[in-house]
This record gives sequence, structure tokens and C-alpha cells, in this order.
Amino acid sequence: MPASSRSRLGLRRTFQAAQLVKELTPTQNVMVGLFDRVPRIVRRAPLWPMLASGRRDLAAMQRRASEALSLVGAGDWTARQVADVPHGIEQLTQLASVCVAGPDIIVLDEPATGLSAEEVRHLAAILASLKTQGVTMIIIEHQTRFLFPLCDRVTVLNAGEVILTGSADEVRADPVVRQVYLGE
Repeated sequence: MPASSRSRLGLRRTFQAAQLVKELTPTQNVMVGLFDRVPRIVRRAPLWPMLASGRRDLAAMQRRASEALSLVGAGDWTARQVADVPHGIEQLTQLASVCVAGPDIIVLDEPATGLSAEEVRHLAAILASLKTQGVTMIIIEHQTRFLFPLCDRVTVLNAGEVILTGSADEVRADPVVRQVYLGE
């Protein structure tokens, strides 16, 4: 299924290495996350951005993108190119781009990788807020201290095989998981 179809069904995803256009600002990158909401026939019209309705649509998209960046704590970086922002801001920009479209399900691929301890705590707070809003998240992550408080269920894989699915407490206590991941 094409990404645009998954997006229209309410499924969005992030990548371990943020998939952003480095020459664009964070605001412009987040606007890309809204672009599939504009009807295809309108997007293909070469004059759409010059028409009054196109300008209104673009202004609304820019407002929503700025709000999303502010909500994730990246609002101070909106005017710089992504190439000039720190890694943590790239990750937050990617998350804002995903969240701005109001997804039902988000797949996050190692969202805490490369973040400082403070950035990880900030990210955890954002994801906890999304969870309370009813957003379902599938999180692929190695940092269990970050992951476990966010999860109702945890599935542990080893070499592509499921070792265990259970609560964070069950995973912590499982001897096979402890052997495979901690060498105990």
C-alpha cells in the first residue's frame, strides 16, 4: 500500500534517521506532512499556490505546522534550515510532521536514538501525552527505561523471533529476555 494511502487511513511513521528535507525549514518540513490533505487535483494545478484559495490553504498549513512545532518544543527553530538544527530538533520536527495530520496510529523507529537524557525525557512526555489523547503507538526501541513507562504491552524480539509479549514488568522479570539481552 502506498504511503499516501496509509496516511489517509490514519497511519504515520517516523524513522530512526529523520527523513527531512535539509534545505527546508522545520516549518516547511512539517507542512509536507499536511500536503496529502490537499486534494490531488488541486496539488497538480500549477497555479494553485497563486490563487486566493491556495494562499489561504498554505497559510493555514503554515499555522498548523508552527503550532505543531511549538507543541513538541521546537518552535524556536522554525526559521532555520533543517541542515542547521541539532539532531534532537530534527527528531522533534519529524514527530511534529507526523502528529500534525492527526494520526490514529504512529510507528516510531528508535525515536530516542542519539538524544540526550533531557531530550529523551522531553520526548517521553510528548509520547505520553499522545497516548492519553488515544493515539496508538508502535515503538521500536532499545532504551527500555524510555520505552517501558510508555507501553501497555511489550514484544521482545531476538533474531527476528518473538521471545515474549507481556507487560513491562513481565519482560523485566523474564529469564530468557534477561539472558538474551543482559547476558545473565
